[in-house]
Amino acid sequence: MGLRFRSAEVEDAEWMAEAVNNPEVAKYLITVYPCTEHEVKDYMKKRLKEEKQKWIIAEKGGEPAGSVTVSPGEGRTRHTAWLGIYVRKKCWRQGIGTALMKEAVRVAKEFGIRRFMLGTFEGNERAIGLYKKFGFKTETTSKGLVYLDGDWKDSYVMGLGLAPCESRITKTSMLQRTKGSILTKQLQSENLTVRQLMDKDLDEVNRLQNCPESTKSTTKIPPITKEATKNGTKSSADAEAVSVVD
Repeated sequence: MGLRFRSAEVEDAEWMAEAVNNPEVAKYLITVYPCTEHEVKDYMKKRLKEEKQKWIIAEKGGEPAGSVTVSPGEGRTRHTAWLGIYVRKKCWRQGIGTALMKEAVRVAKEFGIRRFMLGTFEGNERAIGLYKKFGFKTETTSKGLVYLDGDWKDSYVMGLGLAPCESRITKTSMLQRTKGSILTKQLQSENLTVRQLMDKDLDEVNRLQNCPESTKSTTKIPPITKEATKNGTKSSADAEAVSVVD
C-alpha cells in the first residue's frame, strides 16, 4: 500500500480541520461542528503536550490519509488506553483504517496496555465494522444519548483485550523486593500499618534523608533540602523509596 507512519504535528491542523468538518465524519464526533482551523490547532497543541499519548499520522504518497490516537489512562486505569481514529473521505475504502488500527494495536502493546477502549454511536456502521474486525466488543450501551439524522441514537463503549489483566504485585514479591531491608521483618508482622505519605510526615522524612545512619546503605546523597523533600525531588543518584509506617 505504500503507507508511512509518523507522529502528528501542529501543522497537521489544516487537513484535520477539513477532515473533522466533513458532515459524514462530524456527526459521529463529540466535538461541536463546525470547528475552525484555529480551534483544531489549539486542541492539537494541548494534546501533543501529553507525553504518554501517541498520535499517529498515516501518509500515502506523501499526503496525510488519516490519523489514530492511543491515549493511556492514569492511576487505576493505567492498564487501558482509549483509541480515536478517522480517515479522510477521499481515502476511504483503501485499507487506511485497517492499517491505522494495526499500528495502534502495535503501539498499545509497546506501551504495555492490556485493554483498548473506544466510543462510537449507533449508525456509524463503517467504523463499527472495522472495530469488530479487530475483535472489539460492545461492553456498554447508553440508550438514546445522541440526536442524529432526525432520531435519538445509542452510544457504545467497545473494548478489546490485548493481554491478561493480572496483578504483578503480591505480598511475596513485595517482601522479595525488600529482602535485606530493616523493613522485611516488620512487613511480616500483622501489627504493621502502611499508609500514604502526608505533609505532616515531611519533617521526619527529611531528617531521615539527611541522617548518615539512615542513608549509609542507600544511593541517596545527603544533604537533601526540605524544599526538595516537599517536592519529591531526587538527588542526582537514584533514591530508594521511603515508606512511612505507624
